[in-house]
Amino acid sequence: MSTTEIDWDVTVAGGDIAERDHFGVIRNGNNQPMIMPAGGGKRVAYQRVTNFIDHLEDNREGLRIWTERHVLRGLRDCDDLKAEWLNAETDRDLTSIALRAARFGGRDIEQEWGSMMHEVTAAMDRGEMMPRQWFNENIKDYQRVPPEAKRDADAYHLATRCLRHHLVEQMHVHDGYRIAGTPDRVSTYRKMGKAQGKPKIVDLKTGKVFERPGPRMIEAQLGGYSESVPYDVQAEVRLEAMGYDKKMGIVVHLPMMSRSCELVSADLAKGRADLKIAAAKRDKGRGRKLMPMGRGVELNEAAPSLHERITLACNADALRDVWLEAKSAGELTEDFKAACLERRQQLARTSK
Repeated sequence: MSTTEIDWDVTVAGGDIAERDHFGVIRNGNNQPMIMPAGGGKRVAYQRVTNFIDHLEDNREGLRIWTERHVLRGLRDCDDLKAEWLNAETDRDLTSIALRAARFGGRDIEQEWGSMMHEVTAAMDRGEMMPRQWFNENIKDYQRVPPEAKRDADAYHLATRCLRHHLVEQMHVHDGYRIAGTPDRVSTYRKMGKAQGKPKIVDLKTGKVFERPGPRMIEAQLGGYSESVPYDVQAEVRLEAMGYDKKMGIVVHLPMMSRSCELVSADLAKGRADLKIAAAKRDKGRGRKLMPMGRGVELNEAAPSLHERITLACNADALRDVWLEAKSAGELTEDFKAACLERRQQLARTSK
């Protein structure tokens, strides 16, 4: 669906104005797609498929170190950011500086190239001319498509001539897991001029796909799409399911500025099995909460005396602690005992 067909100021229940991203998807403040239930009613936040499968990776240490390297590189190479860093006073200032330093250090280069090639190839597969500009989500503005992208796009065009596309960048939802995402294509794969089974989920990747954890994450992502149904972001309705190939998906591997493109098969049965693992990990901690024991205190600047702590005791156990401390310190006078007895009676009345 092109952006010109989207009603950007759609009115939702209650008269509020819904917020759409550049692609027309309604999202909440956490960047989660807001999906209308099949039976109607209030929109529900669905988890992005890419975030959902992150549960398969227990150790994100490599990603953290990778980000920190870009922050340090940006601070080293930008004198203005370095000066801001040395004079920063608040955590908010440091957060802003770190984000800009990481970007200056090249953190977003590969991600932005991938986003650009997704826009370029989608336009080509829709039968449109190659765009001269693409929308950069990081800076919320348009940028020029560089000449190097044309050569990669030509390689993509030649490598994917065996595919006949049914859907291009069509959002899908999986109501079972409450996840949503957008497979790049739903296509029929043709070999020797003959269609090979049902339409297949096809996804474009411009990064590394053969190194761990790439294969597992890709198979889980495509496996989730194979069980999902198309979703019209404008009308907010589910479209008729086409019946996708649940055994094999196709990865179009288009490495950044390589002028080469290769089709790679993905095992979707393994991917769907991993989806169950991701769901179990996501849901494992849901509904858990810690219960206060009623033995906490809030102190003023000066520590309270033992006598003052009698009124701070919020249950019988805490009051008993004060009694024992007073006895140990030799301060368990008749007046102290009377005050403890009065507090215990107060607690007994309030607990009923």
